[in-house]
Amino acid sequence: MSAEALAEACLRTLDHGHDLDTDETRERFAPWFHAIEVVSTRSPVPESLAAMARLPRACGRHELSFALCDRADAVDRVVWTAVARATT
Repeated sequence: MSAEALAEACLRTLDHGHDLDTDETRERFAPWFHAIEVVSTRSPVPESLAAMARLPRACGRHELSFALCDRADAVDRVVWTAVARATT
């Protein structure tokens, strides 16, 4: 899976307006969080990492969201990463 495709999938999960900051949701999204870790390490595309960071933030996984922003900044500083970091 590409970083761009996973970023798009993460954004689509947020379109339904549900509260994702629950233990049950974090458990259901555990495979997603693992995929985010793998893909973001393998293919650190800053814009995609910033988009991916929105899902863990919505689920209360702020440490993962900040880690994605840090990885993005290590590659290239883009405005979307600053926005993702600021909203986290």
